[in-house]
Amino acid sequence: MSMYVISVIVTVLLYSTLAYISYVSVFIAVKGLKFNLISPLLKSLVFIIFCYTSIISDVMLFLLAKSPYIVIKNSFLLVLIVFSLISVRLWKGEIYL
Repeated sequence: MSMYVISVIVTVLLYSTLAYISYVSVFIAVKGLKFNLISPLLKSLVFIIFCYTSIISDVMLFLLAKSPYIVIKNSFLLVLIVFSLISVRLWKGEIYL
């Protein structure tokens, strides 16, 4: 498989995960605005800014044909997001090991 195809697959996996989490983050930001809660509002806005920064950097890397860097960056971000979701669920007691 070519490095370009792998980078596209990893990017699609990352952005499908980010789309779901961003959807939840927008609802958290709206609740933060509605009830004047600063911490949830800031956390969700930082995450949304992080998502847009990742999209912009991927566009620049795809234009420069840097597929190995895209695979590395998006793989690390995907692993980080999945492990953070798992750790939150473990902490809340929704997953039992």
